[in-house]
Amino acid sequence: PERAVAERVGLMIEPSAGVVLSTDKQSYKPGEVVVVSTVITNKVNAGYTASEEITITDPDRLVIYQDSKNISLTSNGTFIENLGIPLTGVKIGSYVLSLIMKRDGNVIGTGMTYFEVPRGKMGINIIPAVVTKQGSNDIYVDITNTGTVDITGGSLNVTLRDPDNIVVWDNIGSFDLLAGGNVEKPYAMQVPALKFGIYRISAVAS
Repeated sequence: PERAVAERVGLMIEPSAGVVLSTDKQSYKPGEVVVVSTVITNKVNAGYTASEEITITDPDRLVIYQDSKNISLTSNGTFIENLGIPLTGVKIGSYVLSLIMKRDGNVIGTGMTYFEVPRGKMGINIIPAVVTKQGSNDIYVDITNTGTVDITGGSLNVTLRDPDNIVVWDNIGSFDLLAGGNVEKPYAMQVPALKFGIYRISAVAS
């Protein structure tokens, strides 16, 4: 008789995970702690162990934080975790936070989000903005931090140019300013022999 063969292929289950990644704020000051929330959902009807790798890259795309560990996912279950990552020695700009889930070396889920360390914003005013006499002229430079982050080690360069556009006096100093704060810097600006024409006083904060 002719030989009969029967074969049945069982259901193959491939690990798959959904990843939701978020932070408690969109912007941070240097030294603050970034609170990261992860929600990992097992998309298949079977439990397994997978590796979780979290990475933060800075504005220059350099890795400043990386951590990995194994987690157990139950059948169609959800794994929720919060962790705090301190920001030390950071740069101004946007940061990328990513999470990769792997099983046996294969990627089964990814998540990504962004946060930033913003640059300080300042308003500046010179009082009075005129030269009144030869010799010492008192002026004040008023700086207001209009941003949301503190300014530490800011630089202030005040310059006086005569009618021939020659720098006849300048001063470079530093300042610290809390977010929303204001500081008034006094100067005794020394003016040499006066010339007819327009003198220009400038102040640059950075």
